[in-house]
Amino acid sequence: MKLKKLFDKIEYIVLKGNEEVDVCDIAYDSRNVRDNYLFLAIVGNNVDGHDYIDSAIDNGASVIVVSKKIEIDRDVTVILVDDTVKILSRLSMNLFDNPHKKMTTIAITGTKGKTTTSFMIKRIIEEAGYKCGVIGTTGIYINDKYYVSKNTTPLAYDTVKYMSEMVNDKIDYVVMEVSSQALKYDRVKDIEFDYGIFTNLSQDHIGEFEHSDMDDYINSKAK
Repeated sequence: MKLKKLFDKIEYIVLKGNEEVDVCDIAYDSRNVRDNYLFLAIVGNNVDGHDYIDSAIDNGASVIVVSKKIEIDRDVTVILVDDTVKILSRLSMNLFDNPHKKMTTIAITGTKGKTTTSFMIKRIIEEAGYKCGVIGTTGIYINDKYYVSKNTTPLAYDTVKYMSEMVNDKIDYVVMEVSSQALKYDRVKDIEFDYGIFTNLSQDHIGEFEHSDMDDYINSKAK
């Protein structure tokens, strides 16, 4: 896909190179980069992706996307955006052609009961004669395939990629557990859910690396 098309509906500045370069895939971990990949330098709680730009280029990246104005003296295209985390969702949607629009999407959020509810719904849908995929705490289920998930709701790229695989496998419905962290940090920002299910809300997930207080938790769930 041409870089210009990949960045549709995203504000950006070309610091170096051009928009006509071809991109075959996206990676936010330099170890996963291959030839003609776009490497997205994400700033996390413990790791700054900008520190791994050279590694990404060594592995074959042709496009580097940054949120800091830094000098990159190598033969790659460099794109500047305000926040690399926030654009990951839209980049992924553009790359995989909005797979959420090709299935019925059901989001489940709440402090407790998301996993149980998701599998109850999956069973009901399948008993009605449809195919249903699941993305959640216990993993990703696509027909007879299973993938381990590190998070209740994977990062945006992984979620959209799984959805694209479901579309290719003729899945009719997808049930997703959507955590408060996923809502807070825009992991599902560009998914237009057909149904939203709220189970409950109790005092949980308050801490340094989750939610600062109950108001922050409530506001995240409210998204």
